This record gives sequence, structure tokens and C-alpha cells, in this order.
Amino acid sequence: MKKDVPVTETRTNMAALRREMVETCRRMNSSGINQGTAGNLSVRTATGFLITPSSLPYDVMTPDDLVEMDFDGTYVGRRPSSEWRFHRDILRTARTSTWCSTAIRCTRPRSPATTGRSRASTT
Repeated sequence: MKKDVPVTETRTNMAALRREMVETCRRMNSSGINQGTAGNLSVRTATGFLITPSSLPYDVMTPDDLVEMDFDGTYVGRRPSSEWRFHRDILRTARTSTWCSTAIRCTRPRSPATTGRSRASTT
């Protein structure tokens, strides 16, 4: 992973972000958006993105289970979701193209990703 962000700032923010992602995953299950290991969650970070791991039910997932990825496909931790390329492409495009971000938001206006309750994106 790239090291262009101060380590202390990254650790603090990443820990909070990881907790928020796990909470969002569990809310996705309880609301019926997905069940078990179906569906994935990702969020852009200062150095790449975090994504849910492959084949791990959200009810047993911990913040440390989330996979830290760079846009070149390298990762730290568990094996990432098999849909990591799809998430990477959306997150990469969303950073450089505001119209694309707006289009994604307009097509799924009621998803947790677009209601302001979470910064994470869902599939």
C-alpha cells in the first residue's frame, strides 16, 4: 500500500472506517439487501480502498477481516471479494468523474450507500 498519508492519521481513520463498514454490512443483512456472504461493500481510502473479504458471513466479520487493496490489485489480509475489480473500477472512476458518481447515486437513491448513513458503496 502507498504511504503518502501520515501513519497516525491513517490508523485512526482506518479503524473508525473499518468499524463503520462492519456495522453497515450487518445493517444490510438486517434490512434484507443481502444475506450471508451475498453482496459486497467497499469504500475508497486515501491510499486505495477497503473491501469485504470473500466468503465470510457478515455476522462473524470483524473490522480486521476487511481487505485493504491498492488500485493495482495488490492487497493486505484475507482474500478479497471476487468482485473486487468491479468495485475498484467504480471507485477509481468515481474519484475522477463526478458525473459518474451522480449517475450511480441517481440509479439507487434508497440504498444505504446513498442515504448518507454510510460512506460505503454496495453491490
